[in-house]
Amino acid sequence: MVDEIARTSSEEFRRTPGRPYRHGGARLFPRMRLMRDQGSVSRADPQGSQEERKATAAPSSVFARLKVWLASVGDGQARLRMRIKRMEAARQDQQARLVRLQGRLRDQWTRIAEMKAELKDERRRVAQVRRKLRNQRARAERAQTRLLAQLNRIRPNAPLNRYLTFAQRVGARAEECRADVYLAHGVQALPAVDRLRELTGGVAACDVIEIPSFAARAIPSKWDPTVLKTIDHALLGYLQEADFALTVGWALGDIVSKTNADIRVLPNWRNHAELTVSNELREEFAIGREAKVVLAISTITSGFEQVLEAFVKMDRDCHLVVVGTFAPVEYGEQITALRAALGLEGRVHFRGPVPYQKMIEYCGGADIGLIVRDPSIPNNYISLPNRVFDYLACGLPIVAPMMPDIDKILRIYDCGLSIDDITAEAWADGVVRALERQDEMRAGTVEASARMTWENLERDRLLDVFGRPSSVTFVWFNDLTLNNRTMRMATSLTRLGVAAKVACPMSETSTVPDGVSAIPFEKY
Repeated sequence: MVDEIARTSSEEFRRTPGRPYRHGGARLFPRMRLMRDQGSVSRADPQGSQEERKATAAPSSVFARLKVWLASVGDGQARLRMRIKRMEAARQDQQARLVRLQGRLRDQWTRIAEMKAELKDERRRVAQVRRKLRNQRARAERAQTRLLAQLNRIRPNAPLNRYLTFAQRVGARAEECRADVYLAHGVQALPAVDRLRELTGGVAACDVIEIPSFAARAIPSKWDPTVLKTIDHALLGYLQEADFALTVGWALGDIVSKTNADIRVLPNWRNHAELTVSNELREEFAIGREAKVVLAISTITSGFEQVLEAFVKMDRDCHLVVVGTFAPVEYGEQITALRAALGLEGRVHFRGPVPYQKMIEYCGGADIGLIVRDPSIPNNYISLPNRVFDYLACGLPIVAPMMPDIDKILRIYDCGLSIDDITAEAWADGVVRALERQDEMRAGTVEASARMTWENLERDRLLDVFGRPSSVTFVWFNDLTLNNRTMRMATSLTRLGVAAKVACPMSETSTVPDGVSAIPFEKY
């Protein structure tokens, strides 16, 4: 085979003279080619034999290289076969994976079809529910129309019905409420305590916290005039027949004395508390330490327009903070709009009420306090509101319109001043004068708050005011557990050995002090 390759290579070389022969074997036999072409060397020539031997020896190395090349080709073929096998295995793996993916895809499409069917069923159910809701809404609207028609027949008498219904419910549980003294919180509860007195004996009294006539209240009543007059006359009759009446102030006592001669004044003084001041108020509204802060707390129902106008005339480093609410809601909206119109949004700040336990610490960061009330309203003129004692406990001098009981305290202790009217000029002048004497008046607030404490009333007057009873039941048609004055009285009486009960509507979150019994009623 090798001879044949060599012969073939030589013949191909001769067929293409003048060109380099590219066959691998032709380049390996230069001497053989030369000898065959020239014929100059005889096979019998020893020298020729030697050259021939050399020439014939060359193909052996060609054969070795050819074997190596053939071996490498074989190795390449083997590697190629292995690669083909790996590629085939990979293809099979891919094919298997594709089959699995196709199976999963079929499952997903099946699930989608099921979900579409479920969605269709759900839409059908939703349509049914909507039809039911439309039918129910139509029935509810018809029922509401009937109910409104009924309410329109009885609504004008709703206040009277409320007081009488509560009295009837209390009378039905007279034995639970039995006590030596029944104290109505406000004249509205007088029919209830009068009924208790009839059924169980004892003393019927009233804690008159506002002027008895609803026509003279700070927030005008929207009741039907006939109902209003009926209630006023009826409750004044009950008040006249009460055994005694408590009042929160002396001026109010003078008004009530025209109806009931036995008037006992029990001011709404606070429990004693140490004055601790924080910067929370100033930090909340970004008010600097050098700026002055005027405070107005509690519910404001009228007269705040003039206060806003007063602050337009005052220095820009004087801020007003309202801690409380405006009533009714429409009045609060008017005040908010007026504040914006006067450009006072950066100096007049509104926030809701502060928890009672936190009031002293929070409000103590102000400089003075305002009593914003319109004294032309009879109920305001004779009032002695809680905020007076709150300001004193906070160490704040007070600026207030002329109201007898408040003015009396301010003059006795030099802890504030009264203004003659409630114009913007009068408010601005009063605030400026109070700020000028702030340090002197603060000393007066300290003395006043030390003397006018509930602890002093409890020690000196409370039992005598109630006639030294062994038991007292407090009655109201709203939740009394939210009323600080009543809870203070009940707690003090319990501490003094008197059994105290609270009979009123209550919620799930209502709590009474330790030792005080609760008699909950359903809210009307």
